[in-house]
Amino acid sequence: MNKYDEFAEDYMKIQNDFYTKFSDDSRKTFYALLDFPLKGKKVLDVGCGFGKDLSFFEKEGAIVYGIDTSEKMIELAKTKNPALKNLSVQSFEKTDFYDHFFDIIVSRYTLHYADNLEDTFKELNRILKHNGFLVFLVAHPLLGFVAKKRKFIVKKKLSKYHYTTANSLSKNQHIHFPNT
Repeated sequence: MNKYDEFAEDYMKIQNDFYTKFSDDSRKTFYALLDFPLKGKKVLDVGCGFGKDLSFFEKEGAIVYGIDTSEKMIELAKTKNPALKNLSVQSFEKTDFYDHFFDIIVSRYTLHYADNLEDTFKELNRILKHNGFLVFLVAHPLLGFVAKKRKFIVKKKLSKYHYTTANSLSKNQHIHFPNT
C-alpha cells in the first residue's frame, strides 16, 4: 500500500481548503511555463494525485494521461475527472507506455518522492518524444522550514502519518541519458 492511500482524502481536502484561502501562485506559474499550444498534444501528468491539474490540461485541448503510485489518489482523480479514461496506477521508474509516446510530460511536487530518480528520469526520457517537453517542479528544501515557521503545516490532520523518502542520488552523482 502506498503511503498516500492512507490519507488521500484528507490530503485533497487540506489542499482544497488551503488554496481557497491562499493564492495558488505555484500552480499559476507552472501553467505559465506551458506557453505553447496543448491542443491535440499527448500530455502525461506524473504524480497526478487527485487530479486537480488534469482538468486544466483537458480544457486546453490536450489528450490527457495521468499516473500516480497511489490507488486512492487515482480513484479520486477519476471521480474529479470522469471524462478522462487514461488514468492509472504506475511506478514512475517503469511505466507501460510506448517509447516516445508523449509530447509533454509534467510533474508538480512529485519527482523528489521517487524511489530512484535516475531510473525515473531514464523512463521519462524513454516515453517522451524527441523534442518533447519535460516540465517539472519540486519543493525547495527550505519549504518545510518556512512552512513550520509560518505554521502552515496542518499537524492535527496529518500527524498520524509518517512519510519519508529516500533519494537514490548522492550530491556528486549526475544523471546520464543515452543519445537518442
